[in-house]
Amino acid sequence: MKLVNFSLLREPHAVELQALGEIWDLHNIAEYLGMRQDVSSNTFQMTWRIDPQYARRTHSAEQFYILFAEVEHLEITSRDKELPYSEDDCVASVSRIGYTDPHVPFPEAIQGDDFHLLFKFQSGQTIRIGAKIAQFVCDEKK
Repeated sequence: MKLVNFSLLREPHAVELQALGEIWDLHNIAEYLGMRQDVSSNTFQMTWRIDPQYARRTHSAEQFYILFAEVEHLEITSRDKELPYSEDDCVASVSRIGYTDPHVPFPEAIQGDDFHLLFKFQSGQTIRIGAKIAQFVCDEKK
């Protein structure tokens, strides 16, 4: 997968992205809003929001998303039903993982371009995605 406009910081269990000259903290600052799949264009989008007052001081946008193009693998696991739903919008970590066998449960973090991204949420839910391209996009300019 080629990462366009961003990279993961502090791998293998990142919570921050470096994008457009800024650091975007998916755990402490951003609230995960949700996902959208477009079957006809074979894309998958994950969207986050930053508190507007905080964003005005520190970021070039209040909302951003990662757009995955040419999706080859998408896997979403269930959440821990014992945890509150408020944990669904908080990313616990993002890791690059091997893709050779998508059914092997979450192999160790790897280097190089042959990888999937694994998003783990505080609720225990995971989203594993393999695509040709993942692009960071600011949704709203200040």
